[in-house]
Amino acid sequence: MTMPMPSPEHDSAQDVAVRLRAGYDPHSSIAAQSKRFFELWLADAEFRASLEDGRALARKGEIDVDPEDLKFIWNDRYRQGHDDADISDIVAKASPALRALFSWIQYNHHYRDRMRLESTPVQPSFAAWRARQIARCATSFRAAYHHNTPHVGYALELTAGCTVGCWFCGVSAPKLDGIFAATEGNLQFFEDVLTVIGDIVGPPALGHGFLYWATDPFDHPDYELFARRFQSMSGQFPLTTTAIPLRNPARTRSFLALAQGSGAEKVRFSASTLRQVHALHAEFTAQDLAIVDIIPLNKGSLLQPSASGRARERLQNRAPVIPLSDQVVDVSRDQTISCVSGFLINLVTQSVKLISPCNSSDRWPLGYFVYEERRFSNTADLERIMAGMIERHMPEALPVDRPVAFRSDLQFKPRSGGFTLAGPHAAVDITCSALAVDVAEAVARGDATPAAIASDFAASYPLPADMALDWMRSWFDAGLVSEEPNEP
Repeated sequence: MTMPMPSPEHDSAQDVAVRLRAGYDPHSSIAAQSKRFFELWLADAEFRASLEDGRALARKGEIDVDPEDLKFIWNDRYRQGHDDADISDIVAKASPALRALFSWIQYNHHYRDRMRLESTPVQPSFAAWRARQIARCATSFRAAYHHNTPHVGYALELTAGCTVGCWFCGVSAPKLDGIFAATEGNLQFFEDVLTVIGDIVGPPALGHGFLYWATDPFDHPDYELFARRFQSMSGQFPLTTTAIPLRNPARTRSFLALAQGSGAEKVRFSASTLRQVHALHAEFTAQDLAIVDIIPLNKGSLLQPSASGRARERLQNRAPVIPLSDQVVDVSRDQTISCVSGFLINLVTQSVKLISPCNSSDRWPLGYFVYEERRFSNTADLERIMAGMIERHMPEALPVDRPVAFRSDLQFKPRSGGFTLAGPHAAVDITCSALAVDVAEAVARGDATPAAIASDFAASYPLPADMALDWMRSWFDAGLVSEEPNEP
């Protein structure tokens, strides 16, 4: 994707970032206020009820926008009355506040889609493997969840563990047990690691990596320094999510100024209680948080924590479905917060894993496959290990000498004119000949290699073995063939 480039004489990084926001202008007061209204509506059940019964509770001046201007968002009956209208007509007739909110929502979709597209690795085998992981998630996850998973190529952890201890932590972050200090030697090592990663994923994907995972960026006293180094290496300010923006509001203000001045497209604050949401609104103006997504996972929020990691443990200890608000947390859906299909590297422990999102289970409670984990001693060692993981786990084409099977979460159903592979949230219908169905049935049994299946096919019919291999290769490329690791 070609992105507009800044003119050093006229454009600041912040100006360029505004142009990339697909119409959302964070400098606009009405845009920031509309976004704040939406955050409050998501988080606060009492506020939602007040809108519906006409009280329009203002929550102590947190918002400065007329709720009637945003009725399309919060009033189901009003919105359903526009079901037959074209979206362009709705936007054309929308109030300035609603139009600004639509622009913010559009920007989020634009940012998500661009992150996924630009995270495509330049290394061919890695790119093919990642494409199969994305295809797999299309049938493993709900459609909305699938589309919101960017499958970035890597994450770098600057600490070992986390001080926050959120009950809903989807990756069960352990307690803080080490910090990768910002010494000159470590900062150079950090840049050298990014160089190794960049050679594998390419420049656009390098800029979409994370500097956290089972960690909180603000646990690191010099996270801002690493963020600046990251931008100098990748050209982008790193996407940052913290659950402790109120621990040191002065630092948070300084960080937001740095992020905005550096052209950051998004910052995210997690809130585990409604009190935290209101405290954020009290501490920071709507304009201060114009590029910040507040993610409310409190009791009463319309958002739900993913049922993986620590949240999964807590939910399983209670009941299959837990009422946390006017909605419920259903452990059968949204079972991962993982959004990396690639490498998870911790600079404190000098460890690297190859991972990809999956629904959490007894085998994969954190919501991601772990294909392999190794320790490295220097960047040359890391480069060698990553290349080995790509060679062992990322075949560019279907291996013909290993047993082949459809994914374990897909139900194979022969039918007239082909077969169906039904996943937890979607199904794939394959239209094909009866001969291809015979081959698919052999794959579904899962006890033979592609070479053996193709040989049996050629012996049974006066047709070349490559015909059967081509069918199996197409199913492999479509993410329908199991690549789940043999060992956790």
